[in-house]
Amino acid sequence: MTRKQPTDKRAGRPAPTTDDLALLANFVHRFDLPDFDRWLSDLKTCPSKSDLIERRARAVEAMWAGDHDSARERFEYLELRRRMLEIAYIAAPIARRDAKRQAGVHKERRPRITAWISQQLDHDPTAKSPALWATAPQWLTEQIGLDRFAKRVTGVRKKRRK
Repeated sequence: MTRKQPTDKRAGRPAPTTDDLALLANFVHRFDLPDFDRWLSDLKTCPSKSDLIERRARAVEAMWAGDHDSARERFEYLELRRRMLEIAYIAAPIARRDAKRQAGVHKERRPRITAWISQQLDHDPTAKSPALWATAPQWLTEQIGLDRFAKRVTGVRKKRRK
């Protein structure tokens, strides 16, 4: 007994399998449908997820019906939307962190060192970092190295110029 393959009632041809759709999307439209489906299933709930699912279905229908111009436009939209969402998910934590810094949450680290450097530069404004390092107290040299100390001295000088 032979099993009859399901058919697409509108076109009278066999219904597309997932592999058929993936191959057609890849070769004709240069769109990786399985990769997009994996990404879409991994996507956390966001307002546009249901819209993307609906648009994907419309793109597949247009592709299978032979309307390749419409399918290409829909696949391009899906790819652009995917890139935008990926950028948004990458940029959101960075933007939150930068917003905190701009709001003044970021405190100066080791203000005691900056105060000591400022005091020494009050006595001798032309003093170089190695000379200041040689006279630095032990508590300071234990907290910071010479390379960071030189950068700190430069930072204090820049603040004085403003």
